[in-house]
Amino acid sequence: MRVGFIKAKTHPFFMHFSINSFIKHFLLLALFSFLLIQACTRKTENQLHVDVEIQVLTDQNIADSEMDDVASIYTEILSVLAKKMEAGRDTTFEYDQCASVTTQIVEKKLTVDFGASGCLGRDGRTRKGKYVITYTSQFFAVGAVVYVAFQNYEVKRTRSQVFVRIDNNSTFRQETIEMMSGGSFRFTRTMNARLNFADGSAFTWQGARQIIWLSLAISNRFEYDWTTDTTSTGSGTSRKGNNFTLKFMSPIQVLGQCMGQGINRPVRGKLAVNSSGTTRSIDFGDGSCTGQVETVVNGVSRTMVLP
Repeated sequence: MRVGFIKAKTHPFFMHFSINSFIKHFLLLALFSFLLIQACTRKTENQLHVDVEIQVLTDQNIADSEMDDVASIYTEILSVLAKKMEAGRDTTFEYDQCASVTTQIVEKKLTVDFGASGCLGRDGRTRKGKYVITYTSQFFAVGAVVYVAFQNYEVKRTRSQVFVRIDNNSTFRQETIEMMSGGSFRFTRTMNARLNFADGSAFTWQGARQIIWLSLAISNRFEYDWTTDTTSTGSGTSRKGNNFTLKFMSPIQVLGQCMGQGINRPVRGKLAVNSSGTTRSIDFGDGSCTGQVETVVNGVSRTMVLP
């Protein structure tokens, strides 16, 4: 008697069902994977876009704050030297721990030289090169004009490892417009600056600022406070070569005590940067020296510390 095994046959219906089920599951998996990749790609592209646009805000802050820094330094020097200037004597003295200031009274000129190797200031910033300051009359006199010319001037900001150079062709002009109640002054400041970065890129910027100088301490620039009002204007070209314009949404306030802590930016107010249909806004905070700001780009909000 032969014993054998009966070979089971798969019914065509079940074979057809299994193949169709596999194909459907495969197609669904492929579609899900495609959508997931697309979503991740869009998220990555959007994040990169946000990062690029925030770079514009960062560079704009550097450009503005460098001009503020120059203004606070020459205001301190001119205020401290007022009596010496009236005496008509040229002099050279050390400033900010290692810089050298040379005065030329008749020519109404000051040269602030930070040296070629770098000078670490009281605020923790390292500066090198020099700038030449010329003025038309007593600093706070209505109608007095101050000019600044840059000569190989570079700054390494607090929390940064690289220098940013202000191009020698950059210009700075400030005029005293009026004395206000309470001893404050109104200035108009016009600037045309080019920042050269270590990676070879450049950021160009020009603007007109209407400034209210809120305090007149004559011995320490870290006691100066001032506000830029909403009638101020600005425009420029980003590192990517895109043109932009500025809109001051609320008055921008700078506090000297924060600058003394290395917080080289405003601490209150809102600014918008418009370019290529994209609006980026920055809220500088509540007046505290935390260094934090809130940026919004294409609806994406981010809290960060500007360099």
